[in-house]
Amino acid sequence: ETFKKVMEEIDNVVAKRVNEGFHEVNFSIGVLNLILVTFVFAALPQHFWILYLVESLYLMPQKIIKSFRAKPLSQIFYLFDFCWVMNFILISAFFLIATQMLSTDPEFRKELFLALVGITCGPLLGATGFLPFVAVLFHDKNTMTSLFIHIFPPMVTYSLLWHGDAVREAWPDRFDLEYLNEIRFMPEDRWFLLPGQGLGTVAGNAMMLYVLWLVPFTCWMLLFGMKMPRKREGDPEPKYDTVFHTWMRGGTCISMGSALWGRPKEVSLKQMEQNDFETRDFLFYMLVHITLACLSIFIFGSLCFNHQIAHGASLALVTVIVVFRGAARYTYYSTIMYGKQLRKQFAALVEEVQVQVSERAQAKKKN
Repeated sequence: ETFKKVMEEIDNVVAKRVNEGFHEVNFSIGVLNLILVTFVFAALPQHFWILYLVESLYLMPQKIIKSFRAKPLSQIFYLFDFCWVMNFILISAFFLIATQMLSTDPEFRKELFLALVGITCGPLLGATGFLPFVAVLFHDKNTMTSLFIHIFPPMVTYSLLWHGDAVREAWPDRFDLEYLNEIRFMPEDRWFLLPGQGLGTVAGNAMMLYVLWLVPFTCWMLLFGMKMPRKREGDPEPKYDTVFHTWMRGGTCISMGSALWGRPKEVSLKQMEQNDFETRDFLFYMLVHITLACLSIFIFGSLCFNHQIAHGASLALVTVIVVFRGAARYTYYSTIMYGKQLRKQFAALVEEVQVQVSERAQAKKKN
C-alpha cells in the first residue's frame, strides 16, 4: 500500500510536468529555435529584428491567454510590469515599421530609438542576469517567453547599433540609421540625469520613457492593484494577482518586514496568507525598482552603447547565466525532485503509521 501511494505521487508529478510541456516535441522545438536564433544573430544580423517580431507574434498571444486563464488567480496584470510593457512598445514599433505604418517623421523615430536603446541595454539586459526565473528551459513556453522578453531586445539593439550599415542596406525604406554616428549617450557636461533632463540622448530619453511607465503604474497599484489579490474577511473573492504580490509571497515580505520595519514574522506570514501587504512595502519595492533601473541605464546602457565588445560580452555573460539556471532546473527535474517527493510521501506515511500505533497502544491500556 505504501509503495502504491509513493508511485501514485510520482505519477502525479510526471503528469504535472507533461501538462506543462515537458515532452520531446516541445524540447526539440526549443533546441531547434535556439539554433535558429544563434544563426540569424551571427550570420544575418540585419534581419534579426524580423525574427524578434515573428517570435513575438507566436509567443506573446499564448502568454496573454495563459496569464488570463491562470489559476487560482489570473496573472493578466503581470503584463503591466515594466519589462512586458517595454516589449509591447518595441513589438508595436517593429510591426509598424514592417508594415510601413509608423510615422515617417525622422525625428520621432530617432527619439524612440534612443529611448529603446537605453531601456533594452539597461534594465532589460540587467534583469536577464538578475532575475532568478529567467532561464533556458526548452520545453517550457512560459519560461522561454520570459527569457524572450528580457534577452531578445538587447540582442536586437546590438544588431541595429553595430550592424547599422547592413540593416540600412537590407531595409532602406524602413530604417534610416544615418544618425548613429551623431547620437550621444548623455550630455557631455553631466554624469547623471533626472527625468526630463538630457532629452535627445540615450540616457535622457530612456529615463523619460521609464517615468512614463512608472507614474501610471504606481498610481494604478496604489489605487487598485494592492487590493486585487487581497483576502480580507468581507472582501469579495479575489480574482487577479500582481508581480508585487508574487514577490512578497515568495518570502520578501518576511525579510523586508524584519529588516526595515521590525515587523514580527507571524504578522508577515499572516499578510502573505491574506495577500494583504502594507503600502510602505510597495513603496520600498518601487524604490528598489527605480534604483536598479536607473543604475542599469547608466552602467550597462553606457557600456553597451559606447563599446561593441562590452555589448557582446554582456550578452555572452547573461547567456551563460540563463543556460546555467536552465541546467540546474533540468538537474532538479531528473534527480532531486523525485527523491524529495519520495521522502515527503514516506514521511507522511510514517507519521500516519505512528498515529495508528499510538491509538492502538492507548486502546490497549484502556482495555
